[in-house]
Amino acid sequence: MNAFELSSQLLLPVREKSDLSFETFYSEKNDRAKFMLSSAIDEYQETAVLLVGPEESGKTHLLNAAIGYAESKELDNVCYFSLAELNEFELSESDVQGLFSSFEQYSILALDHLDLWLCHQSLSREFKERCLFNLFNHYKAQGDMLIFALSQPVDALNICLADLLSRLKSGLLISLKAYSDAEKELIMQQVAIHKGFSLEEGVSTFIIKRSGRNLTELLALLDQLDKASLTEQRKLTIPFVKKVLNW
Repeated sequence: MNAFELSSQLLLPVREKSDLSFETFYSEKNDRAKFMLSSAIDEYQETAVLLVGPEESGKTHLLNAAIGYAESKELDNVCYFSLAELNEFELSESDVQGLFSSFEQYSILALDHLDLWLCHQSLSREFKERCLFNLFNHYKAQGDMLIFALSQPVDALNICLADLLSRLKSGLLISLKAYSDAEKELIMQQVAIHKGFSLEEGVSTFIIKRSGRNLTELLALLDQLDKASLTEQRKLTIPFVKKVLNW
């Protein structure tokens, strides 16, 4: 795991989710997005690629998958980073400038949650837009690639720096769609198969109805149930799920 040290008190992790690959992205609805992203890396001609879709549509998975795929193609110096991490700390402009300077070393940089950071009430909006603008110009000059993920269209961000808006809109747009409960069930079942166990339809339906329907949380519950099932040598049934999750 790589890390950027922004100050003596702050150490931010970079890529931790190496298990998130194109092979484990189970979604027929957003399969075209996976194909477009992998093709963009193969062709390596875009300065900017934008993944745009609602929360829980698979953007973080695809960003991590893109970095893993680039590594498998023996592309040097690639990195995933969630800009939302910056919202949790009181950072100076110097801190952020140092981070963005560090970003310049990569040939492919995947930045998650662009909109959450840009719209957060920390530092000035003008400063943040200038950081992104300078980063984009560096990547364009070097012939390298930026991959952004955001939950709303670029036009909805109310970007004030016209040149930044123009550069973002010139990038390759990849749109993702939200999942229905039925689609979430299918994803859960496919993840279970990948992990080596069976998740019956009635059990997955029960889990979704009792949970908050957040896909990330659903997959975390599935991982918890998988570990409990292995430990106790039990099949995943509704009574067993109730016991493990205290439902």
